[in-house]
Amino acid sequence: MAQKSVKIPTSQNLFAWRPSAYQQAVFEDVSKGQGHTVVVARAGSGKTTTIVKALNCVPKGCSTLVVAFNKAIAEELKTKVPPTCDALTLHSFGFAAIRNALGRIKVDVRKVFDLVANLVTDRRDRSLMSRVVGIAKGSLVDTPDDISEILEAHSFEPLMDRDRFVGDVLWTLDQCRNRKLLDSIDYDDMIWLPLILGFPVAQYDRVFIDETQDLNPAQIDLALKACATGGRICAVGDDRQSIYGFRGADRNAIPNLIERLHAKALPLSITYRCPKAVVRLAQDIVPDFEAADTAFEGTVVEKTYVELLRNVEPGDFVLSRANAPLTRLFFELVARGTPVKIAGRDVGAALVARIERSNATSVSDLLDITDKWQAKEHARLAKKDPPGNTSYVDDMAECIHTIAFGTKSVEEAKGRIDGMFSDEIDDSERVILSTTHKAKGLERDVVWVLRSTYRKRKNLEEENLWYVAITRAKRELYLIDRTP
Repeated sequence: MAQKSVKIPTSQNLFAWRPSAYQQAVFEDVSKGQGHTVVVARAGSGKTTTIVKALNCVPKGCSTLVVAFNKAIAEELKTKVPPTCDALTLHSFGFAAIRNALGRIKVDVRKVFDLVANLVTDRRDRSLMSRVVGIAKGSLVDTPDDISEILEAHSFEPLMDRDRFVGDVLWTLDQCRNRKLLDSIDYDDMIWLPLILGFPVAQYDRVFIDETQDLNPAQIDLALKACATGGRICAVGDDRQSIYGFRGADRNAIPNLIERLHAKALPLSITYRCPKAVVRLAQDIVPDFEAADTAFEGTVVEKTYVELLRNVEPGDFVLSRANAPLTRLFFELVARGTPVKIAGRDVGAALVARIERSNATSVSDLLDITDKWQAKEHARLAKKDPPGNTSYVDDMAECIHTIAFGTKSVEEAKGRIDGMFSDEIDDSERVILSTTHKAKGLERDVVWVLRSTYRKRKNLEEENLWYVAITRAKRELYLIDRTP
């Protein structure tokens, strides 16, 4: 039986727009459906437009919350959503709950770092411990085995005794949740504390969750807590863009949520970004990915590394699974006079920290210590069951070798790093070299992908990385098979 169309208020239609059958099904569900819904929105499928239009289909009288992934998205949504809808980040939502429970409270971004400073003398271990505490909060874990698993999963290597490190992390978590000591909170606490201390949160009849695949367990639980009894959740995300497991995101957030909520799954499969040639390539691993009827053919062409060096232009993306191939390419493009940056100031900071941790006094000493560290990590990870992933270690070691090549001192090698990495990914005046993780959510007319760096048949997350990489391309996609 044909379903009646949901009428979207004309005040929201600033131009002629016709929803796809998939979008219309979402609007029907929001307007008249029952139970919870997960919308599986593929790359470039008009996810934000669909959410905004769907908000206008919520029955009158229903209180509505849309949870945005970050502050910038929340601010943008506030200009588009109906006046009866709240658009918030989970951090601001959780902070409001804490403030209602405890009254005025100070936000201190150094809270955990200052706590661990009382336990750890080495600044590098302080930073590492602060990061592990944050991941533990986001993962809602607090046992010695849980903390050890975090260290293994992220290839973290504390300088101090490992058992003592784990114990200090657990002590810090206890301090952070002790109500008698709660005179300040950090950003992780905004999500974590309302859950573990049971603070009441604002309740809504309808809760829309954006970028569900990128949320960690604590963020998901807080979003669900916002839904009033008898209310409805509409979670939107792409299970095939789940690539942030290393940051604590739930790799199986989409299927887990469908099972947990007994939710129906609705597809949003038509991409309005990618040309048909890119869609056909992506369908190899994401069969339900579809090109729009209006999409042009586009270009997917294999190129050589030499052709990349000669033809890449400012504004183009060059994507790799790892950073090491990008560091080599950076120096080759600089030698050709091509303006270029590598995305990710934090990557540069991690390399500097690794170099400083070596305590090397010369370049040859640095390379020797790096090789020994790499071999030691390989041996340690090989003993795990199953064996640990060495890709982070190998990438770090190779980057250091490439950066240090031709330098005369350790300080010169560190100085090189400052000029290589940037957070200005939207810079159109330079070629932007980026890992897939850094490029997620962005797009370019022309994208070059170092195909040989990807391992798409190894496991699901590796396939996801490949899918995210190639779907950044709006017009031309060039695949580079061999890199030096």
